[in-house]
Amino acid sequence: MLEPRLPNPIAAGSREVPVETEDLETALLARARLLKVLPEVRRTRRGRDVLLWELIGLYRRGQRQLWAPLLLELMGLAMSHRLQRYQALDPTLDADDIAQQLAIEVLEAALNIPLPAEPRWVEARLLKRATKRLQRWLAKEAKKQSCQEPLPAPDDDEGEEQERWD
Repeated sequence: MLEPRLPNPIAAGSREVPVETEDLETALLARARLLKVLPEVRRTRRGRDVLLWELIGLYRRGQRQLWAPLLLELMGLAMSHRLQRYQALDPTLDADDIAQQLAIEVLEAALNIPLPAEPRWVEARLLKRATKRLQRWLAKEAKKQSCQEPLPAPDDDEGEEQERWD
């Protein structure tokens, strides 16, 4: 079972505000409104779907640095539950690497999934697309790992030669 640390990168990103925005004041007001309703909306699937639907629209229209942390914050619990299904690929990929890749895939899916006319099953669709891409990425990484040959162990002769040079 993986125990990734999702909240730290999300919290760090939510404090960063992009400088180069067209209408920063309007975006910050919208963000403040969404932050205010976030704890209340999280309780129901329907509430999360409506908020995600709105966030994905804002994320797609621009100022992604502003909306990505909110999107990941809202998806954080579902992502944590989903990450429990995966095991680390020792020694190259640990739980944090897999969690980071899932966050990337969620943001990528937010840009590409077709949004329905009404906000239904948005969280499920987003998570399904992201985990499908994560599984493909993990399979590719596992294949790369299986093709790797371990480095040869140093011979005793080389160690003696190295000592002479020191």
